[in-house]
Amino acid sequence: MVDYYEVLGVQKHASAEDIKKAYRKLALKWHPDKNPDNKEEAERQFKQVAEAYEVLSDVMRKCIFSQIPSFPIGFTSFGSLGHGGLTSFSSTSFGGSGMGNFKSVSTSTKIVNGRKITTKRIIENGQERVEVEEDGQLRSLTINGKEQLLRLDNK
Repeated sequence: MVDYYEVLGVQKHASAEDIKKAYRKLALKWHPDKNPDNKEEAERQFKQVAEAYEVLSDVMRKCIFSQIPSFPIGFTSFGSLGHGGLTSFSSTSFGGSGMGNFKSVSTSTKIVNGRKITTKRIIENGQERVEVEEDGQLRSLTINGKEQLLRLDNK
């Protein structure tokens, strides 16, 4: 199976911005027009870089790629999933009709300056929600990359 993080030269916890920067750099490097002496290899690399970016830049596809340790024999990329592509793959693999029923939750907790900081990342129905709590109080909420305003109750 192709490791898309390795293809783009980024770490598994890379931000969307880091993934995009890596993609642009490699797309320029491997563009067939920039490699007239090695067009076939450049085309192959360019397609692989484009496929890696397509998967890792999409929250749902990235989540599926990151959480499924191995695919069926013969699976080499998301492009090899056939006519139904990722949607039919997720329907048959996870049950339900496509991406709508897929949910992922990851939580991390750390102590910073004596305060307990908990970050919860929830991906459900194609939406990403990131909640940051400080000592049990919600301090930050981001939905699909846009920070939400929070009402503060002073009790």
